Amino acid sequence: MGKDYIIAAYAQFRHQHLDLVKVFGADGKLIIQWSDGHNGVIPLDFLYEHTYSDLTNDCRPSSTFDQPKKYPTLDFSQVSSGKQGVLQWLRDLNEFGFCVLKNVPQEDGMVQKAAELIAPVQQTIYGVQFDVVSTPSPINVAYSPVGLDFHMDLIYYESAPGLQLLHCLKFDECVEGGESTLLDLFYVAEVFRKSNPQEFHVLTQIPTTFQKIHYQRENPVHMIYQKPIISLNHRKEEDVEPYYKAYHIFAEAIKNSAAKLEFKMVPGDLLSFNNRRVLHGRNAFTLNGGIRHLQGCYVNIDEYKSKLCYLSNHLNDKRPIKHVGNQCWIWSPVSIGCFNLDHDILQFVESATTPWVIGPGSVVELSCDTFMVKNQTKIDFTNGEYGGIPFNLIINTAGWVLLILLFTVMRKLAWDYGRIALVSRTEEKDKDILKKSGQDAIQYLTFQRYLIIYTTIVMVLVVAIVVPVNFSGNNIGNKTDFGHTTIGNLDPDSPLLWVHAVLAVAFLILLVGLMRHFRVNLEFEEDEQVSRTLMISGIPKDKCFKNQITQHFEEAYPEASVVDVQFAYNISDLVKLDKNRRVAEEALIVSKMEYDKTGIRPTMTPVTCGRCCCCCTSCGCQEVDAIEHYESVALEYREKCDKEKVTAYQSPAGIAFVTFHTDIMAARVRSDFEDSCKGTSNPQNSSLSEDLMVWSWNVHYAPSPENIYWENLSKSKWKWWITAIIVNLILLIILFFFTTPLIIINSLNEFEYLKPIQEHSPALVEFLPTLLLWTFSALLPTVVYYSDSTFIGHWTRTAEHHVIMVKTFIFLLLMVLVLPSLGLTSVKALFQWFVLDKESSFRWRCIFVAGHGAFFVNYVITAAFIGTALELIRFSELFMYALKLSLAHSSAEKTAVRKAVVWEFQYGSQYAWMLCVFAVIMAYSLLCPLVVPFGWVYMILKHAVDRYNIYFAYKPSKINKKIHSSAINFVTVATILLQFNVVFFTALRSEKVNPVFVFSSVALFMSIVVFVGRVCFGWFKNLSSATRRYRKNDKVPDENSTQNRPGVESPHQFVEQEHRANSPESSDKPFVAGVLLDNATPSVSSSSRLATSYGTMSGATNVNQENDEVNTNGVHYVQ
Repeated sequence: MGKDYIIAAYAQFRHQHLDLVKVFGADGKLIIQWSDGHNGVIPLDFLYEHTYSDLTNDCRPSSTFDQPKKYPTLDFSQVSSGKQGVLQWLRDLNEFGFCVLKNVPQEDGMVQKAAELIAPVQQTIYGVQFDVVSTPSPINVAYSPVGLDFHMDLIYYESAPGLQLLHCLKFDECVEGGESTLLDLFYVAEVFRKSNPQEFHVLTQIPTTFQKIHYQRENPVHMIYQKPIISLNHRKEEDVEPYYKAYHIFAEAIKNSAAKLEFKMVPGDLLSFNNRRVLHGRNAFTLNGGIRHLQGCYVNIDEYKSKLCYLSNHLNDKRPIKHVGNQCWIWSPVSIGCFNLDHDILQFVESATTPWVIGPGSVVELSCDTFMVKNQTKIDFTNGEYGGIPFNLIINTAGWVLLILLFTVMRKLAWDYGRIALVSRTEEKDKDILKKSGQDAIQYLTFQRYLIIYTTIVMVLVVAIVVPVNFSGNNIGNKTDFGHTTIGNLDPDSPLLWVHAVLAVAFLILLVGLMRHFRVNLEFEEDEQVSRTLMISGIPKDKCFKNQITQHFEEAYPEASVVDVQFAYNISDLVKLDKNRRVAEEALIVSKMEYDKTGIRPTMTPVTCGRCCCCCTSCGCQEVDAIEHYESVALEYREKCDKEKVTAYQSPAGIAFVTFHTDIMAARVRSDFEDSCKGTSNPQNSSLSEDLMVWSWNVHYAPSPENIYWENLSKSKWKWWITAIIVNLILLIILFFFTTPLIIINSLNEFEYLKPIQEHSPALVEFLPTLLLWTFSALLPTVVYYSDSTFIGHWTRTAEHHVIMVKTFIFLLLMVLVLPSLGLTSVKALFQWFVLDKESSFRWRCIFVAGHGAFFVNYVITAAFIGTALELIRFSELFMYALKLSLAHSSAEKTAVRKAVVWEFQYGSQYAWMLCVFAVIMAYSLLCPLVVPFGWVYMILKHAVDRYNIYFAYKPSKINKKIHSSAINFVTVATILLQFNVVFFTALRSEKVNPVFVFSSVALFMSIVVFVGRVCFGWFKNLSSATRRYRKNDKVPDENSTQNRPGVESPHQFVEQEHRANSPESSDKPFVAGVLLDNATPSVSSSSRLATSYGTMSGATNVNQENDEVNTNGVHYVQ
């Protein structure tokens, strides 16, 4: 047979310069003569051993133990006496897969000594040897008295242990049960091959993934192994069903096999078996006060095979050696039941290549670095070298550069930036911003500068102190691992944790000092503090008459002198009509200017999209004279506005603005309408009090006229509250079910959105989830803004900014920081953990681990580079500009379109977004210090972008010191979160209460008490300086200011005592909506205004003037 095989092989693989001369056998050898005179000699035993024909395999003896009552045993003295005994031991292991050594001394460490007769003991995650002892409170199932079904150990190793030895040190007679169980998988597999050949083939073809995930160990591990070692990714849906079917049948075959061996070990027994061939387990047992103690270790399969081959040759043992190691004839990683040995989970994990298969009763523990979402999909954001940070940084830097280049091109093509001062100077100074955007912009940018200073100090401290301290540990990886820089690298009881605890307190103290300095140095214009006008709501709508209001105050407050009374009206429809009138009038001016310039009367197609639609004529639409069209449209809307104005005056909103002669008079009236501690007020009565229902009035200091949304004042109180409740309930539902972007990413996974990208650029797959997270994080808070600005309708801009700021910050904090830190995807999941799911325990030890740090570092990098670049480009506004421009009737409406898409700077949303990123930076500044340098970069780029946008891109907006106070509170919360994280780490990672935990807990408690007391109850306010800086035309406040008068309370401003008040100058501006005044026609000579472009400084300024100012009878009015 060997001769024929050699001849056939030669015929197939014939060498072009070498011929086969003769093949013959002699003295147990096969001799091959070649044409070059060389003779090849091959032992027949070698050919026999390496012949794989069915005939040869049938001739080879089989030694599977299918008779459970018989098993090989040897006395330990025989094995330890010399090499012959060791060889016999190895032979039994080779033939039967296991062997029991008897009379092994019952001494600690004997299992290791016995193993070293074969080879050095393999070091594993459990050390050199391990103990299996039942304890009253076991931390894993191996240390409990419950039974263990058949399983293999450490199958997640790339080279799993070949031999396992278990030495019985103690097994008291009172212990009932606890018999060791063995099963030869070779026998079961052979039976399974014959009974179910199709399923057998499936199990040999489809790869399966095994994982060991345990980050709460002293040495955290995350091990993954898949068989076959080298394979293409399997993406065949048809594999899933046959795999499950085959697995189920094979698992039942193992469970019901008659070849099960069961015996009870006695003290002195040492069980050794081939871990890759023989499944093992045990029966349940009851201690009854006794002890069952086994001690074990592992031997590498390669060392075992090496020793077997060596001794066989050395002792001239000619028996063939079976292949039972790395390339054994069947690889059967199958177990049933709970495969938990210190959470040693043998599980079939769903990944890109394999389906989930979890044995009955198995316990699945998720990685702390992964999120489990819909359909058991596992999302891991920590892939890649060093947590994926270097690659993410490269992609973001490249993306930032490309976006900046795109911005420089688009500002000329789409925004016509050539007209602005940017070409003549490189930066805008604070005095320019103050003149153009107001004091509010300066205060916002000043707050950012304080945060930059604070972040710089924190960065220096963490880089100089915290990083070396974290790096000194050895719990996580080596110096090239990201986890080596985190707090998790330190031992839970390390005294170096004092550094983190002390710095957490120091950071809070430093922040409080800086914020106090910021608060004291805030500049407020005098009209923010002093008001002579009160805003009164709740007046009966049929009693809104100036003479009656004036008479009431003259009778009730004889010392008060009323200067003016104005009422708010229902002008929501009038505002819309007036907007259309302005568009038509501006288009008329542009058309006339074009006619004056060219001498040709312009034409247009009076339909939507008429400016860009080229098929209107073919569709039957006729062109008309643009000047005549816009004259008729402007006249039509002017008539409608006049009619609606008459209607509006007949529909008062029940709100009056009463201006007194002095602010002291206003303060006196305001104090009588303040609720007392009993919840009642004490207004003075007059003869008209009952008719005017004075007891139901709500009296506040009036905001400045430009701060008011006049069209929202007419909404009734009950309608406003119903709308607010409905809108906020919808937001709560969104928050409850779709809190984090992981929900959306999981939904996209169902469409395999990464598949085409994976085929072209696998590297981008690692970056895309982080970019999607930032995108959805930026998109979802927009819902909060539009819900308040569009549907609820606040009365003032400052109130709108503040509410949006608070709601958006809470939403972002949950979405970006809190829930991802807990490993959850929504508030719904958090609710299920705490309320609904009583059986499973919350993964407290997964909070604030190193992998989360890498995720947040990548998140901050994306926000710093791509995020700020996108804020600079403002794609959403450019899209709205292009959309409105395409919907315009003609090119003459281009000016109106440009004005319509220049928005106010949204201080509330911008504050919330910036402070959320700041909270991420501070919360992980000590746990994962690498987040701070990138956070510092974010703060600098964010400041630069906001400074640019405020000056060049947005209209001025109004905020008050309430927003700044809330911002100070939010940054304080971020620093308290840092203390909270340190407490959590020291409490959950340490096995005992240590001094660091006690100190951190006390510091956290005191911080919370002081913060809550300061914010909610006004404690410690006397520690702050009462001196504030006020401006009134660059002069100090006059002597009539209330803050200089003893015995007079400071005015409490509208909306939580913080609304903008009107100055003496603004009191000259009537509290009347501009649309109710005589409408002025835009000036034709103002060519510069009409030529403004979207996004420019000059354009924004002129738009603000056009929208907010009219000139009637020589009086400068503000709408």
